[in-house]
Amino acid sequence: MKEQRTALRVPALLAAMLVLGLASCSVKTPAASQNAGYLQSSWVKGYDNLAQLTADASMVAIGTVDGVLDVQQDKTGVQGDQAGGNLYHTLFAFRIETQLKGQPLSEISLSQTGAEGKPQIADDPLFQIGHKYLLFLKTNSPGIYFDLGPWSRYEIVDQKAYSLNYTVGTKIYEAPPDLDFNGVDLDVLTSTIEKSVHNAP
Repeated sequence: MKEQRTALRVPALLAAMLVLGLASCSVKTPAASQNAGYLQSSWVKGYDNLAQLTADASMVAIGTVDGVLDVQQDKTGVQGDQAGGNLYHTLFAFRIETQLKGQPLSEISLSQTGAEGKPQIADDPLFQIGHKYLLFLKTNSPGIYFDLGPWSRYEIVDQKAYSLNYTVGTKIYEAPPDLDFNGVDLDVLTSTIEKSVHNAP
């Protein structure tokens, strides 16, 4: 099995983990422009296929990012770390159109590490307002969810699903073959996910 990629992102806990772990990681932009740079991260868990991803997610939904609700700065203040006191989280409004798993909701808040003009996770760039996504999510507080890593979010264009590697203009993560979608029909994909949900123990 390939090196485990990680995916558990509990906003407050992850902030501390990232800040502690980023001291030895490189930022893709020069120090002078680190406020708009990218941070390297390790993910807690990796996935090889839709069944694993669906089983681990507490919600699977298709919807549109309607806007930014809030931007918060992490106050860990780790000295000597490029990210110390400079790690942000953005809270997005996500309007659900189709829900495949989880508590029925019409709108949720998406919490994501990073903010516009501030450091972002290199392989999990900020959601784009007005864009439609298929998301595999976890929650740690009512109504607030976070994605499971780059392999848990797919942009929907003309009823087809695309991995991040095909929508951001460059390959940003190592996608497992069974989760590397380049224009997969959305109906086929949702049918497969629904079968995984119904067949779950």
